[in-house]
Amino acid sequence: SIYAILTKITSNQHVKYNVYIKNCITSWELSELLKKNNFFTDDLSGESLKEGIFAPDTYVVTYKTRLSDLLEVMRKKQSDTLKRAWKGRQANLPLTNQFELLILASLIEKEAANPGEMSKVSSVFTNRLKNAMRLQSDPTVIYGLDLGNVDIRRPLTKSDLKNNTLHNTYRRIGLPVSPICNPSEKAIEAAAHPAETEYFYFVLNDSGQHAFAKTFDEHKINVSNWRAY
Repeated sequence: SIYAILTKITSNQHVKYNVYIKNCITSWELSELLKKNNFFTDDLSGESLKEGIFAPDTYVVTYKTRLSDLLEVMRKKQSDTLKRAWKGRQANLPLTNQFELLILASLIEKEAANPGEMSKVSSVFTNRLKNAMRLQSDPTVIYGLDLGNVDIRRPLTKSDLKNNTLHNTYRRIGLPVSPICNPSEKAIEAAAHPAETEYFYFVLNDSGQHAFAKTFDEHKINVSNWRAY
């Protein structure tokens, strides 16, 4: 009927919405973001989301799309990316399964200043894992304290480094027990294909990039330069 036609074309039923999910968003952030958009149907019943398994991207949805449907699309995209990267991974990685690759990718993305650094950051973590060295990644300490809840996130203190959470890579050898964010495809690829380096250390420099070092003595010089800056 004419009335039914007018109702359809004046409603939100066929409007498309772009939903931007930033790289390395935590699952807590993702949940909060999706619940704020009133064009979704929230059918999650307050359940918490697993970390790392959702692919960041821009998704096109329609009015009243169910959150569970969107999350399943994101989960499948991340799963496909992870399977592809694991299948084509570099030989002799110190990783035993796809989940460890996902964890490493989340650390790489949190630490790298830009995508161009990811393979170098990956090489540092890979070299440390091969030599049974602690990864000593600040973002893992932060995540261990707030589990991705950025509303309670605060600057790190020296005493925090001693907090023996399951994510604190200053206290524990190896990878944390889970990803610390939902990493992008570029970070996953960097985890699967680290650069061939002898680097074991990195620290920010005055250009906003990282200075990489092979030895602790070189690293101490880089740290001194950063502190002076």
